[in-house]
Amino acid sequence: MNNIKNDQNKEQNLLLLYSQKSLYNKSKKIKYYTILLALVCFLLGILSKSIIGCEVYFTIAIFFITAISKYLQNNSYKINNLAAATQELIDRRLFGFEIENRHLDNHTISEILAVAKDLKEKYPEKYLTNINNTGTDSPNGVKDWYTNISSNLQVNDAILKCQKQNIYWDKLLIGFYRKILIFLILFVVIIFLTLYWNQSVCNLIIGVISSFSICEIIIKEFLMATKFKSINTEINYIIDTLDRSNTININDLKELQAKVFARRKSGFNVPSVIHKINRITIHHKYNRDN
Repeated sequence: MNNIKNDQNKEQNLLLLYSQKSLYNKSKKIKYYTILLALVCFLLGILSKSIIGCEVYFTIAIFFITAISKYLQNNSYKINNLAAATQELIDRRLFGFEIENRHLDNHTISEILAVAKDLKEKYPEKYLTNINNTGTDSPNGVKDWYTNISSNLQVNDAILKCQKQNIYWDKLLIGFYRKILIFLILFVVIIFLTLYWNQSVCNLIIGVISSFSICEIIIKEFLMATKFKSINTEINYIIDTLDRSNTININDLKELQAKVFARRKSGFNVPSVIHKINRITIHHKYNRDN
């Protein structure tokens, strides 16, 4: 028997669930800002072709904006890492796994709780909405985070079901997102070749510099999506092995949890807008098939 269904809705666990959701959203927003800045750089490169004699000023502006974008990228990855550690702490508490700093990528429990409390105090109304709403409500919240976890399930069976849920949501969306990324990189390459073909060496150099940020972001996203998919393959192998087994070993569940954590730390997140468009359908399909 297990008590995951009830324990997940205890006050401190809801606080942590709210915190990890807020941190992931913040990480995504910062990433969107970096994309916007990269597009500004790209446009500045195009404008520099039209305003003769200002190439040096455009180049300085592009380098300055690129530096800001790099800073924001690093900040986004740090916040994503903290969000992943927060989610890992929640799972380890619910599953009864040991919790040491090394399990949380060297974040401490006190640090994670302090950030969660700060977010609660900073956005009290948003906090209350999140802890009282479920994933299918509008706006969606964090109550009943793991769904359909019957208290009659044996502990290891319940843990495995939760771990399956952890990888379910993005699995259906990642293929669509990767296609968008491929389209975007091809679009940028075509625009670049169209604009800078047969241009002067000076314009070509500015074009390369101004295009660097947007290309780097898209390529990094694609590589992270590929890594994310690779970890999913490893996770699916472990799950298939456990499903075929007569007994579920706790050590196998801990190995699976380590893979889930690596997946969360990858820095790859399907954009929120894709989630919002598909979340009701995905929840319906999960409840129907599980």
